[in-house]
Amino acid sequence: MALVNALQRRLVELARLVSRARAVPRVAGHVQLEMNGQQLDLLLADATLAGPGFAAVDWRRAPIAQAFFVDGRAFELEAGGQELRGRVLSRALLQVEQGRLVSAVLDTSGGSPFRCAPDGTWTATRVEVAALHPRPRSLRSRLSIPAEVVLDEAQRRAVELPPGRPVLVLGEAGSGKTTVALHRLAHLKRTAGCRRAALIVPTEGLCGLLEALLARMQVRGVEVWTYERWAAKWARRVFPDLPRRESQDASAAVIQLKRHAAVRELLARAAQADPALPEDEDEPVVPSPALARWHDLQRLFGDRAVLARLVEASQGVLRAGAVAEAFEHTHVQFSPAAEEEFAHIDRARLETLDGRRLDDGTPTQDAGSVDAEDFAILFELDRLRAERRKVTPVELPAYDCLVVDEAQELAPLELTLLGRCLAPGGTLIVAGDAEQQVDPTNHFLGWPGVMAGLGLADWETTTLDVSYRCPADVTDLARRVVGRSLGGTPGGGGRRRRAARRFVEIIGFATELHEVTWLVQALRALGAADPKAAVAIICRSAESAHRLALLLRKGVPVRLALEGHFALRSGVAVTCVQEVKGLEFDHVIVPDASAEAYPDTAESRRALYVAVTRPTRQLVVAWHGERSPIAFQEPGP
Repeated sequence: MALVNALQRRLVELARLVSRARAVPRVAGHVQLEMNGQQLDLLLADATLAGPGFAAVDWRRAPIAQAFFVDGRAFELEAGGQELRGRVLSRALLQVEQGRLVSAVLDTSGGSPFRCAPDGTWTATRVEVAALHPRPRSLRSRLSIPAEVVLDEAQRRAVELPPGRPVLVLGEAGSGKTTVALHRLAHLKRTAGCRRAALIVPTEGLCGLLEALLARMQVRGVEVWTYERWAAKWARRVFPDLPRRESQDASAAVIQLKRHAAVRELLARAAQADPALPEDEDEPVVPSPALARWHDLQRLFGDRAVLARLVEASQGVLRAGAVAEAFEHTHVQFSPAAEEEFAHIDRARLETLDGRRLDDGTPTQDAGSVDAEDFAILFELDRLRAERRKVTPVELPAYDCLVVDEAQELAPLELTLLGRCLAPGGTLIVAGDAEQQVDPTNHFLGWPGVMAGLGLADWETTTLDVSYRCPADVTDLARRVVGRSLGGTPGGGGRRRRAARRFVEIIGFATELHEVTWLVQALRALGAADPKAAVAIICRSAESAHRLALLLRKGVPVRLALEGHFALRSGVAVTCVQEVKGLEFDHVIVPDASAEAYPDTAESRRALYVAVTRPTRQLVVAWHGERSPIAFQEPGP
């Protein structure tokens, strides 16, 4: 009875505190601290504000708010050069509606909320709190790394096709497309005297994984590249006038414009003219045997009329605003950098305190730069001019075996460039899944278009029908996200649904603080039970990943894994959809399955499909605010 009375008093006190703080935006928590012998009550909200009988802090930014997330009671924090020490007396997560406390989760209630009726009566409720389940004990002593597999019959047939026979390997996520590509490459290295081989993949993280797998398979002498790094290497080798810097500010509209198939029409016209020279007669001309030059890009994309024709030829894919964006971007790129403009000033006076270039962080920071999309354009322009003059185009590598993975993400000119690198009699291996086409700057033209872009008229197609990576309930959820099949995972009402006890958790949270608190506690518990488990928190965008990593670090160590900074190691990686193609993890958490991050569009469906098909053990789909409609499709009739 004493315990019940104490809980009632605490809930009533919290309700009074919240009522006094009606002016505070989005109150979501409370922490009671003891510091220097004094008791301090703090509401956690979206702003720092104090008033009669209450004090609130911004839980995302105020250093003292980190005490809410400490493991245990004692805390030591640093704020403004001062050390804050004390004890946490109590914590609570609060749900407030129109200034009234309607629900509270106390640190003594095991995660179950108390709910307040309109008459002020509090009632305890029982809920099953979601958890991250450790792997079986037999697996916990080691890190999960994709290893050698036993190929099924369909996979083996594709691997053992005759040398020189091109193959297109299709299949849903986890069906073994990349595995088949690797094993076919290894088979050709062993049996067909394949001397020079290359593997082109979409992300740096996948590069690292495949290099490790090739080493485990004892397959040597294979180049593993992302397309961007590969193209940059060869472009700088054959086009000596290219700037050393790649642009930082090209918008998605500009990138999409340069990658569109309609660029071919512009290049056909441009090929009739001689290579462009600098407009400034005082600018030195770099000797080059190539028939395309950096300044050709200025002629192509620095002319509004030419850009308007390109947009019109795209038949509605490119928006009219891309003309102005591409024109302005090109103008900046062909403007002199600040170091050149002020070359007459003593160099020491131009040095910045942080060692960066003068233009960095300004609207002109892309002065004297080239876009990654320009490389394929220059190679194609050189080829067209060489064809007109009946001479040999610039030299490219010749591979006896070329693997193009996730080919649905490559633009037409990029595919053409890669196709030119296959040696006579060489073998081309292409793998992909149209449902995983998530790059918004690429206009996927279908698999016949991809293979034609690579220069192929005939090829073998292998479709892998069995998904091996994910538990069945995860696979079924993923299929329904993109409409591949019906049934399997549950729908229905309520904030939380359970598809399978150990494999799928679908959770809605009242506020972001509620979600971050659950993540911290669940990750902490998993780390204690299964320290070598690999966890990926996959956000919709890189910006969301940055933000969430900062919040999680208040209570648990996490790595921000962007721009390919993945490693085959245990722990928690916070990343985004674009980074995880081809990768897998023990546990995957999609933390932002909201209507804002994943609206009901084809692009969002493909992105969510990629995210939810990464786990080998468990998937958690979570959100706060309004849930996304696409993760919770009802089974069909």
